[in-house]
Amino acid sequence: MRIKWRNLELPSRVAPKRGLTDTYGKFVAEPFERGFGTTVGNSLRRVLLSSLEGSGVTRVKIQGVQHEVGTIPGIVEDVTDIILNIRSLVVKNNSDSPKTIRIDRHQKGVVKAADIQHDADVQVINPEHVVATLTDDVPFVVEMTVENGRGYRSADDNAGKEREINAISLDVSFSPVVRVKYEIKEMRVGHKTKYDRLIMEIWTNGTTTPQMALVEAAKILRKHLNPFVQSIDHGAELQIDDRFESSGGDEDSDDVELERKLNMDLAELQLSLETRKCLESANISTVRGLVSRLEVEPLEIRNFDETMLIEVKRKLRELGVNERTTLALAGRPKYTIDHGQGTVIDTGRGPAHTRPKIDQMTLARDTSAGRQAAQGFTATLEFDSEVSDQVIRSFLDRLRRFAVEAGGNLQVLPQEEGK
Repeated sequence: MRIKWRNLELPSRVAPKRGLTDTYGKFVAEPFERGFGTTVGNSLRRVLLSSLEGSGVTRVKIQGVQHEVGTIPGIVEDVTDIILNIRSLVVKNNSDSPKTIRIDRHQKGVVKAADIQHDADVQVINPEHVVATLTDDVPFVVEMTVENGRGYRSADDNAGKEREINAISLDVSFSPVVRVKYEIKEMRVGHKTKYDRLIMEIWTNGTTTPQMALVEAAKILRKHLNPFVQSIDHGAELQIDDRFESSGGDEDSDDVELERKLNMDLAELQLSLETRKCLESANISTVRGLVSRLEVEPLEIRNFDETMLIEVKRKLRELGVNERTTLALAGRPKYTIDHGQGTVIDTGRGPAHTRPKIDQMTLARDTSAGRQAAQGFTATLEFDSEVSDQVIRSFLDRLRRFAVEAGGNLQVLPQEEGK
């Protein structure tokens, strides 16, 4: 299938080649207009090698060792060799905070990465990697700090301002991508052979797959290009249905049913365990929070991939909830409108009430109470904690336009804490 935009041929697919493993992948993207294959391939290669988040050992403490130049009785390797072996460890820290892992060995023999003691948040990817060789029954106790980061960090940066006694700081490369190679070949589209085929080969250390590394690199690149697009085109705004009537009726009953669905616990969707844990780690516990995040921040949740997104959207469709059409309902605020002396004019929540009340109270179109309130009133809006900042900004922009249409203005003041 050919995809064209403004007479430009766009790539219609990215296909993996045979021989895909957890550490190696070969991908083909086509077709590109001439020159775009090199532009995209080189950009992705630079991001893959420099900007993906990974884990590494940043500090080491070896019992009885004060610096990295010396030897340890009963151990074949000197301290420098042991440090180099530790730097070659491939570990993955699934949490956001630094983790401490240990080796506590007292019997002679080969000490491997499989002997490392760690909690459930840390994975050792190369358990057969040799750390040291003990020739006698001597104590070999090592504490290592595992951190997450991007790119390269020097030993001085890892040491920090307050250097810990007997701690040896290490240079570390956090990137999970070991090597990237890309190649451009000519290809035919129709009768023309002036197009590019991009072939990319990616090698990783096993903490992430080549497929996920490529997806993450593309997302990072896209995020850096978004401001250049949005500086001219701010994108589609969230639509609020103009057809809501103040009478309520059937819409009210529909809102009640939708409210019930939005307030459902995440567990009631019967998602897979991996997907549910991923969403809960992002503090998403209800369908309302899920709908809000899917619309404005797709795939921005840590470890949330395309497969999980497809599963979540399928479950929402089965429930009868569409994230785009219910976003305004998911993000609507509770409100209280009063004018002077604390006199409450109206309270409410929901599209069957909010739009007419905005028309009446803010624009003073229909009622005398509205005309009186329009001369000067205060509206307190209370959003649910799960509603994102982008949804709130879109709602307030809508109110601001209503006020301008009526010849007035709207001033937004954040609520002080404790009030």
